[in-house]
Amino acid sequence: MDLKSLAEQGSAIGDDSAAEALVTFCGTWELGAEFLADCAASLTEGLNSANNNFTETDQAIRDAVNSVKSDLS
Repeated sequence: MDLKSLAEQGSAIGDDSAAEALVTFCGTWELGAEFLADCAASLTEGLNSANNNFTETDQAIRDAVNSVKSDLS
């Protein structure tokens, strides 16, 4: 959501300093939201990778156990 362009219309409230503060706040808010979204995307990627590694390791252990079982039978 583009808050900064909406905030630039804040001069309609009649106080230029309040409008400038609103523009600054909205610009900072957008940067913070983008940063958090990027962090969340990185965490998601890491968790998906860990899940895939766990699944592969779990399957490898099952295959090894089944191999030992069949050798002992």
